[in-house]
Amino acid sequence: MVTEGPLDVVRIGDNCIGTFGISFTSEQVRFIVSRWTDVFFLYDKEPRAQIQAEKFCNELSALNVNACIVDAGLPDDSDPGKMSFFEIMELKRYLNI
Repeated sequence: MVTEGPLDVVRIGDNCIGTFGISFTSEQVRFIVSRWTDVFFLYDKEPRAQIQAEKFCNELSALNVNACIVDAGLPDDSDPGKMSFFEIMELKRYLNI
């Protein structure tokens, strides 16, 4: 799972990496492509973040990575790092990660 920030990574735990913001670099793309074939994006729900996540997914998809944006059912003003332990475990179980 890919999130925006390090606090999201700490909260979500195993199988999660952060991009340190909504921008991404070619190095991050290469890192992901070299390690995973399936990637789930869990960015904040603000429109700018969702647009960037879609661009990241498209770039990864062009490199044969199955990438998609996850809708965790959070309110529009919520942050993935504020998910409860139960919500995180349910999401991981649903994504089979």
